[in-house]
Amino acid sequence: MAFWLQFSRGSLGGTPLLQYGRLSKFFDHLLITAIIIVLCFVILTTKKAKKKPLAKKSAEELGVDVTPRHEVLSVEDPPTRTAGQKVETVEELVKKLKDMGLV
Repeated sequence: MAFWLQFSRGSLGGTPLLQYGRLSKFFDHLLITAIIIVLCFVILTTKKAKKKPLAKKSAEELGVDVTPRHEVLSVEDPPTRTAGQKVETVEELVKKLKDMGLV
């Protein structure tokens, strides 16, 4: 079932100049939406933020004390990791943990 809209320019004879069906209305809306998206993209890409010049100031001008307060005594690598031990059962695991004094 087709739904058609007929538009005329107000002539007395009523001859239609344009006929719109459902699909053509859909594509008209799609075209208008695409045009709006493109215009928004163009507007947003052409606007750029105004760059204000940044004044460089030293720490003394700002009143900040930057003298070091900590002294590094030494730097060492962490100790190497020892090899682990494999256990077969839970009872063996509990026994080893008890021997090491962790349980």
